[in-house]
Amino acid sequence: MDKLEKQRIYRSRNGNWNTKKYEKTHKGFLMRLYRNMQSRIYGVQKYKFYLYEGKELLNREVFYNWAFNSPDFYKLFDAYKESGFNRKLAPSVDRIDSSKGYSLDNMEWVTTSENSRRGALNKDNKIPVRIFYNDVLIGEFKSIQDAANQTEFGYFDIYHKAVGTVKSGRLKVEKI
Repeated sequence: MDKLEKQRIYRSRNGNWNTKKYEKTHKGFLMRLYRNMQSRIYGVQKYKFYLYEGKELLNREVFYNWAFNSPDFYKLFDAYKESGFNRKLAPSVDRIDSSKGYSLDNMEWVTTSENSRRGALNKDNKIPVRIFYNDVLIGEFKSIQDAANQTEFGYFDIYHKAVGTVKSGRLKVEKI
């Protein structure tokens, strides 16, 4: 049995307690956050890879330096800790311009809840689409939300067709 296998067994027995404890420290939290950013950029998190593919990811040391020198990070982390680690209050890196990657000029600290809210507000508001059903043009719409409001198709049905996560079926969506 190799070292990694022993480590997996040990962690499964204790419920990853040491890792979870470490991730509740400033350094451990930033380590996990950076790994998640890497996973998005490099396609480990396949479901949303299309949002991050080809985008920039700053160097790990540059990220740590930026975070450790940010009063906003400490303020948010302290509030997160005082809340008993309420996930909604966890510090989160928001990409100011979602068409760009993780670069110093395109990142700011917000709570996870605020980052999620911003994503919902901005999601596909500017992507015009053309909708077909059984190869018959239904119409052209200024956004996916607009198409969902004006047709019987659900937002996520249109969205997944537009971004290509669902390719088969009678509904076809083209970005204009």
